[in-house]
Amino acid sequence: MMTESSLSFRARSDAPALDSALFWSQRGRPIVNRLVAPGDEDKIANLLAGLSARSLFLRYGLPMPRMAPESVAREAARLGQLHSIQHITAVAVACIQGVDQVIAVAELACDGGSPEVAELALVVADAYQREGIGSAICSYLVAMARRQGLATLKAMALAENTAVRRMLARSGAPYTAETRQGMTTIQIDLRAGAPMGAAASA
Repeated sequence: MMTESSLSFRARSDAPALDSALFWSQRGRPIVNRLVAPGDEDKIANLLAGLSARSLFLRYGLPMPRMAPESVAREAARLGQLHSIQHITAVAVACIQGVDQVIAVAELACDGGSPEVAELALVVADAYQREGIGSAICSYLVAMARRQGLATLKAMALAENTAVRRMLARSGAPYTAETRQGMTTIQIDLRAGAPMGAAASA
C-alpha cells in the first residue's frame, strides 16, 4: 500500500540511469532522492523501526504499535536489494548532524501478468511528513518508470489515507482513483493525455 508513507517489470537495456535528484522540502531542508545503494539496508531498517503505528497501518494495513525487530530486518533486506528487472527501490536521504539518514523509501514492482504495469508503494518518516517529500520521491519513480517504458503504475491505499491523493496531485502525475469497500485503487497513467485526479467511489 501507499502512504506519504511490489512489482516486476521488463527493464529496457537502453534506458538511461536516473541520477540522484536534490530538492528542498517545504520546511527548507535539503533532501536527495536516489536509487538504493550498498550500505542503505541499515538506514532503511532505522526508518522502519521508527515509524509510528499510524504510518505502519497506512503503509502495510496491519495494526501494530511498532514493527517487530525480525520484521524490520526482513523488510529492510528486501528493500535494500539493488536494482533488478523485478524490483526498483529509491530512497530519500537527509544529512542529519553530519550523518546521512534515509527518511523515505519507495519501490516499484512489476505486475507479473502485464510487463507494462507496475505497483508503487512508499513511506515517509513521521518527522518528515507533510513536507512534500512523498511527492518528490513519487515523481522520481514516475520518471524512472517512464524511462523503463512502463505504461501504468498502480497503488493501493486505505480510503482514509487522503494524503495520498494530495501527494499525487503535487507530484504532477496524471491519475485516477476508485474506492471500494474501504480501499482506494490508484492508477497513474504514464502516457500523455490522461485526466488529472479523476475519482470514483462505491
